[in-house]
Amino acid sequence: MEITTAFILAQIFGLLASAAYIASVQFKKKSHILLLMLSNSLLGIVSFALLEAWAGTIIYVVGTFVATTIYLLEKHDKKVSWPIIVAFVVAEIVPWTIGYQDWYDILPLAGTLLWIVSMLQRDENRLRWFIIISSVLWVIYEVITNAYVMVLTDGFAVASAVIAIIRFRKGKDVKTKNN
Repeated sequence: MEITTAFILAQIFGLLASAAYIASVQFKKKSHILLLMLSNSLLGIVSFALLEAWAGTIIYVVGTFVATTIYLLEKHDKKVSWPIIVAFVVAEIVPWTIGYQDWYDILPLAGTLLWIVSMLQRDENRLRWFIIISSVLWVIYEVITNAYVMVLTDGFAVASAVIAIIRFRKGKDVKTKNN
């Protein structure tokens, strides 16, 4: 593997995406989680494009649209309807078929579809569990495509999500015991 300027820049953008993604699950409010996920998506687009990992790039582009749409709908107290959910899924699958090159390109698609499901959760802990599963699929893809910083991102995101689940569960346990 040759270390080029594009490779180095991809890792830098991946690192910035990592920080946004890892921090996102530590927020209690879903709107804050979504905003940082949006930042992660924008930075991830650049990282995967620089690596010419087109399936990942395309999925991140659509993911940015999905995160923005869900954030704006929920900000205005509107629910995401089934037609919108179907549109999100189709919007992920159709462009993915264009970027599909090898068997492992299905991994980011599966991870992203789970990520869409996570964004639709009202319960933040359930959202975090879907993020954990999605991240594992992305880790496998990232190892195969040499997106090493992104591997660390998703590994730390899993750890961060587990910590947040425990942290926020303890807060609920304390409130329950005091009542």
